[in-house]
Amino acid sequence: IIERKRSTGEISANLGFKRKQFEAEMKRMETAKHKFIICEFPHERILEFPKNSGIPAKLLSKIRMNAGYLSMSMNKISQEYGVEIIYCENVYEAEMKAIEIFNRILNEN
Repeated sequence: IIERKRSTGEISANLGFKRKQFEAEMKRMETAKHKFIICEFPHERILEFPKNSGIPAKLLSKIRMNAGYLSMSMNKISQEYGVEIIYCENVYEAEMKAIEIFNRILNEN
């Protein structure tokens, strides 16, 4: 299973007002042998959140989480659900990483 994340804004929504839905997705992934979250952005974007998050400027004042919380939450998700989190430089690299994962898994069988 590969869950794709386009931006830190998307992840912040998953950990904020969409938390129940996101946790349900993570619980469904628990039993899968191969599970990944591929981020279409570098790890540095987590550390500079909410900068470059894709969240409209008019909504930035409403954000209640910071970079530390986002980073801690991503680590917790990885540990709690056994999901490998992969950060990529851009959407193209993320697509190539997904293909690489699929090919590796196909070659295992």
